[in-house]
Amino acid sequence: MIVTYEEVLEYISNLIKENRREWFPFRSRLEHTMRVLKWAQRIQKHEGGNMEDLTIAILFHDTGWDENIPHAEISARFVEKYLKEKNFEEDRLNRVVAIVRKHSSKNIPSEELTLEERIMIDADLLDEVGALSIVWDSMAVALEDSPSYMKFYQRNKFYFEKLRNQTTMLKTETGRRIYDRQIEFLENFIKKLEFELGLREE
Repeated sequence: MIVTYEEVLEYISNLIKENRREWFPFRSRLEHTMRVLKWAQRIQKHEGGNMEDLTIAILFHDTGWDENIPHAEISARFVEKYLKEKNFEEDRLNRVVAIVRKHSSKNIPSEELTLEERIMIDADLLDEVGALSIVWDSMAVALEDSPSYMKFYQRNKFYFEKLRNQTTMLKTETGRRIYDRQIEFLENFIKKLEFELGLREE
């Protein structure tokens, strides 16, 4: 059976509302989902792969949340239930469910993943790396007591190191190329910030 993008989007929007979790007030799981979809489309243009399966998987990938069960597992159960209700062909259903279930398994070797699973992982990693990570750090610090430029710098540099260490987790050549470019942007930003704060000389 064929489902439309609009049908799936409405369904997952309601799921996300029903499965709330503690979050920064400025961060939205639905907005994250739509950005991940855009990253996947950019990667798929160069790498190939089934964009229809990826689209369904990405729309569902962060729908579930529970303190005791990995969110990827709950999200996989949601998409499996939905696709069964829509009478999806079993092989395709299993492919989509696997993409969702494995999207947080960043340490699985690339050769053990399908192309679509690799693209899903890379697209998820790419969100909020670059200009958006700077915006996130700025807004997070602004919510703290006594926010300051130095607090922002310290937070930004701390999370930059974490993001840089994730480079080895990328699964596609296109994803790695984009991620490296985003990391270079952040590194240059931090150097410029350090100069303006008087922490280094050019």
